[in-house]
Amino acid sequence: MFQIYLTQSLLKTIITPFERVKLILQTQNNFLNNNLESKPIGTIECFKLLKKKENLSGFFKANNLSLIRQFSLPILNQIINGLLNVIQQKTLDNKLINRFSKSLNSISLLIGGFSGYISITILYPLDTLITLLITDFSIHSNSDSDSDLKYKSILNCINLVYNQGGLTNFFRGLIITLIGAFIYRSLFYYFFAKVQNLSRNLFGKNLLISFIASFFVSTSVGFIVYPLDTIRRRLIVDSVNKFTTFTLIQHMFVKEGINSFFAGFKVNCLRSLVNSFIGITIDLLLSLS
Repeated sequence: MFQIYLTQSLLKTIITPFERVKLILQTQNNFLNNNLESKPIGTIECFKLLKKKENLSGFFKANNLSLIRQFSLPILNQIINGLLNVIQQKTLDNKLINRFSKSLNSISLLIGGFSGYISITILYPLDTLITLLITDFSIHSNSDSDSDLKYKSILNCINLVYNQGGLTNFFRGLIITLIGAFIYRSLFYYFFAKVQNLSRNLFGKNLLISFIASFFVSTSVGFIVYPLDTIRRRLIVDSVNKFTTFTLIQHMFVKEGINSFFAGFKVNCLRSLVNSFIGITIDLLLSLS
């Protein structure tokens, strides 16, 4: 178990720079809308500005919170799943269990999915803090210090978010997050199984083909749900206009164009590529050890 967590920590830390650049590009229009003289920056320029203003450490901002969330989510999911299964077993007697065994398999799947959504909801305030801290970057300021940063620390971020809208402010974008998670998981597991079976039938157990198939599915499905991720990230960082989900979609489509829904998608593909490659490499090394 420790080996798995260590591997996941290494993976998460390595892709953190790509994640930060992706989020900055995704949400920069929120800040540009309030500064008409500013222009959006591209991927390479964002990497350069981060290096210039915050040094290498800036690429790993809020990584500690990301690791806490990554470890907490599966643990919390297992706990809630176990509790729901206990409740299910105690509310049904043995005769009913035997009689409706096939239906109970479906119920178990629903419990698994439901526990996942409860876990996401419980940890969503942490996701909000991570997004706010990562995107707290003064793109067009000439200062190289942190004086232009909105959030001076994690506690300061919590305090400001709460003062701006109370507890509900920590859950902005939650509904569209749950919708996006459902669509992504459903499509990913379905197409991943199909593509993997097809690749094994054609090429056998080939590590390179397996990597290509995995990357192709994750990128294709990611493209479909990426606009939902952009919307929820922008809802989180929006502290001025106070958009609802509908008004934000309308604003982005009319004022910014369809491309705004896919801001940062290129670096997201790069992040997925690096993540898939390192993951397979680590799995291969672990299998040989």
